[in-house]
Amino acid sequence: EQTGRAGAGVARSNATSQLEPIAKELERIGAGLDVLGEIVGGLQVGDPVARAKILEGISEVFGHLNRVRALAGGRRKELLGTERRAEFGAQFKLLGQSIESALGSADSPEKCDELLARLQVQLEELEGRFSELDEFAAELAKKREELFEAFDAKKQTLVDERQRRAQNLFAAADRILQGVQRRAKTFKTDDELNSYFAADP
Repeated sequence: EQTGRAGAGVARSNATSQLEPIAKELERIGAGLDVLGEIVGGLQVGDPVARAKILEGISEVFGHLNRVRALAGGRRKELLGTERRAEFGAQFKLLGQSIESALGSADSPEKCDELLARLQVQLEELEGRFSELDEFAAELAKKREELFEAFDAKKQTLVDERQRRAQNLFAAADRILQGVQRRAKTFKTDDELNSYFAADP
């Protein structure tokens, strides 16, 4: 009766957490049957037919218990796969959002390196938790490649922008200095020259 209830509970289970109390109950029933089998086997009963009948009944219950255990093991594996996929999907989506956010906030090559290092740690944690399933390992490897490519491209863009700014500043400074030099040559006296440098920021 108890194994029948446990079997029905296994069939109704929608999460691995619901299977835990059932597994404990099955272990308790199994331990009880072991003790009962030992007691009956050790009894000195005058009627060996009665004892054999009791032992056959215990064996039948053991058989049913083992079928329910196998059912629970299969159901647990099935639910665990579903739960792991759901958890992975959520974590993977979060990682994608984190990458997008980091790319948006990376405003210097140094910041790119810092954010990339942080995201690598996050990715390694996911790999540690989910890499035992081939489908997850492949997706994580692809995401790692995308992560490095995206940050390399962003860093290169920022480096190029920095170099363009530096070149523009250098060109502007060069024009200013050439202008100052031309203007300085137009002054006839030291006082005019000194006044120019004192007045022009």
